[in-house]
Amino acid sequence: MCMRLVAWRLIHLCQGHLHTYRLCDDVWTFIVKNPNFKMESNEMVSAQRIKIIACKNGDAVEAGKK
Repeated sequence: MCMRLVAWRLIHLCQGHLHTYRLCDDVWTFIVKNPNFKMESNEMVSAQRIKIIACKNGDAVEAGKK
């Protein structure tokens, strides 16, 4: 799944304050404070803080490179 699609899904399913983001060795780390998630059943779930870690798939092709 490409990062654009993942980002689009997070933006549309999660609302909160992006507190910290970093990239180190092709691993993204995002810390979101006070997130609210809308579940498939339209139920809202919230938390004080979440950490999202995303890493590059070894088979992934970078944009513009083949």
